[in-house]
Amino acid sequence: EKAADTGSAAAMYDLFQLYNLDDPKLADPDKALHWIHEAIDHGSAEAAFRLALLYRDGKLVPKDEAQMRVWLQRAVDSGHAYSGK
Repeated sequence: EKAADTGSAAAMYDLFQLYNLDDPKLADPDKALHWIHEAIDHGSAEAAFRLALLYRDGKLVPKDEAQMRVWLQRAVDSGHAYSGK
């Protein structure tokens, strides 16, 4: 969390992944969503792409095709290599 607190988008994304685990000792949906949004706000194209997938699948967030498209476009705009295909 120290690295995330200093502005590291990679550390923020790592925290999202940690709190998004299926391990009941670590899982925390609120923290996972907080950190994925922080990573996106700090320029992580991968986080934007992953959030699009969450909306596609209805995991952590309600299934929502319109939101999926919003975040997919944000991933493209941020330079994500696979989201524009």
